[in-house]
Amino acid sequence: MIVLFIVVFSYVFPYFYLHIGPIIQGGLSGATPVGPEIYHQYTHQELLLLDSPPSAAYPLGSDLIGRDILARMMAGVNISIQIALFVEVLDILLGVTIGALAGFFGGWVDTGLARFTDIMFAFPGLLLVIMAAATLGPTATKQFGLIGRLLVVALMIGITIWPVMARFVRGQTLQIKEQQYMEAARTVGGTNRQLILRHIVPNLFSIVIARTGFQWIAGPTVPIEYATLSL
Repeated sequence: MIVLFIVVFSYVFPYFYLHIGPIIQGGLSGATPVGPEIYHQYTHQELLLLDSPPSAAYPLGSDLIGRDILARMMAGVNISIQIALFVEVLDILLGVTIGALAGFFGGWVDTGLARFTDIMFAFPGLLLVIMAAATLGPTATKQFGLIGRLLVVALMIGITIWPVMARFVRGQTLQIKEQQYMEAARTVGGTNRQLILRHIVPNLFSIVIARTGFQWIAGPTVPIEYATLSL
């Protein structure tokens, strides 16, 4: 319930937060009236209110460059959840596709995909994420704005975590394809494509949901503090 409250609060409260607070004297001269719709934006800087303590304007104070800490925390929660969803979508798409194909066809297809999965298991995913953020991050930031670097990180994480999902899906597919209803579907003329899309994939929902839930429980894909610092 606490986590649900934090998530809902971070998505709903910012719309009201921009209208709550006194008019402060800010700007470069310190004499410009600034309303909450401006200084409660998570990117806005008040250079005369650096590292200020909690107040009516800044409930949790401001950071070292004069940005509202509470607004940035809520923005960090939102971005962390959005990036995590993006990563899980990649994980499901790649894991289910490769795992289902390997389990259904077997033979050289299974062997080839299994060796490719082993390579991905052995590849240092954290190193790939760091390299991608350092090399592609600036370009992505220019193209997509502040969230560009996080999109690159999410893409790299999604590419590196799918082997676990693929292993689970492959094992489940091996069991499903031996069921009698699969034999019946093949007997009445079902093609491989129809068997995979109509029988294999729908019956994989349980393992996919369980694996996705475990991924979320184990820990956020993009930590809130990293998302906040990257804004």
